Amino acid sequence: MVSMSPLNTNPNRSITSDKSHHGRQSSQDDLHKHQDASDEQAKYLPTFPDVKWDPLVETMDFVDKGHKADPKKRSLLEAATAVEHLTPLIGTELSGIDMRHLTEQQKNDLALLVAERGVVFFRNQQISVHEQGELSNYLGPAYRHPSSGIPEGLDEVQVIYTDSESRRKTGGFTKNFAWHSDASYEQQPPGIAMLKMLTVSEYGCDTMWASCTGLYSLLSPHLQEYIEKLEVLHSGLNESWDARALGLPLRREYVENTHPVVRVHPVTGWKSIFVNSASATRIVKIPKSESDAVLELCNKQLAENPDLQLQFRLKKNDVAIWDNRVVCHTSFSTGGVYTRHGVQVMHTAELPLSIGEFEKTYGRVAEDRKGRMEINQVVDLPVQEKKPSTTEPASVEVQKVTPNPKTEDSPEQVVVTVPKPIEAPKEITAPVQRQKTPLRRSSWGFSEKKWGILAPFHWIRISKGTT
Repeated sequence: MVSMSPLNTNPNRSITSDKSHHGRQSSQDDLHKHQDASDEQAKYLPTFPDVKWDPLVETMDFVDKGHKADPKKRSLLEAATAVEHLTPLIGTELSGIDMRHLTEQQKNDLALLVAERGVVFFRNQQISVHEQGELSNYLGPAYRHPSSGIPEGLDEVQVIYTDSESRRKTGGFTKNFAWHSDASYEQQPPGIAMLKMLTVSEYGCDTMWASCTGLYSLLSPHLQEYIEKLEVLHSGLNESWDARALGLPLRREYVENTHPVVRVHPVTGWKSIFVNSASATRIVKIPKSESDAVLELCNKQLAENPDLQLQFRLKKNDVAIWDNRVVCHTSFSTGGVYTRHGVQVMHTAELPLSIGEFEKTYGRVAEDRKGRMEINQVVDLPVQEKKPSTTEPASVEVQKVTPNPKTEDSPEQVVVTVPKPIEAPKEITAPVQRQKTPLRRSSWGFSEKKWGILAPFHWIRISKGTT
């Protein structure tokens, strides 16, 4: 077990600043890199140092690298030996690519691919945690989580760790708060997240993602129009409670921030629902009952609608990269028996953009992704009433005409007779007569014609003229 000594708390410190650990390894190093798997695992076990970090109050500059991408992503996709889209809506697996040797253009294309597909997978990668951080820092400023476990000396790395004693070692959500978007309560929530698995078991260890752009597309136009004007409060209170309940320190006090319910991705321009059951606590400026109903609908769809979801089994050294702005995720329980161990890095992204803010900033119209990929088409068809026919079917009369003697070859002539339209009979409207209901006796002996129940144990007299 790694000692729980305090970390370097310099906010400018990067996990790639240790020159002895980052960068590409020589071929000799690669041969011996994973000789001792137990040492590799022990190096990145979670620690919870009792240190204090400054709150994130200043706005950070951020420009998404997806803006520099080739729309067709040729540099990245043509380098892969196989490209497999796992569902129509979410998830792509790339084969034959070594993440350690991505070019700058391939990194830009990867940022766009992740924004469009939600989550992208790479199998059996030898990328180190320092190289992982280097790639994340290229995409944006490093993000440091306020309460999750971190390896000793690596502030910007989250440790994903569960085993038979995981409730003692780490915080983690209960299943009521399982579906989440990482740190959505921050003023500038994280953008792209990158997880590499170090240890997995034969059973469990699956992770699920759900598309929030797809969720927006599923809603009716009326509901879309309504929620586009709303803002939701995201709070880190649940995470802080969970940490304190386990006796773990908070490196940064919890914060709350208000974000648009419908945010727009700065690169794709697609609208997505930015709520989750872990952090989105209340839609502001509307009655609580309406807020609860909207949040329950969205969270229920994310957790239960298979059209939005992707389940993927990560094996040792597999890497998952997802856009935290447009998907939610959760992990499968290992049953308190098996070990699931990985390291994750994230970068800080932009202030969440409302539709109006996006269109003003980028000068283009925000889109519903459904325009690009249908997942639930809704068509309003006018209701047409059948009207009685006002004409009888045309009668056909065939007459043989005697050929002219001078033109013996004249063909037989056919005469079609169509009668005049027959007027439909006028509708006779009879006065509506209320059907008389026979009097019945209830089990209490009251006439059901005169008495009725308004609420339990409350009786009200109904007027005699009512049947």
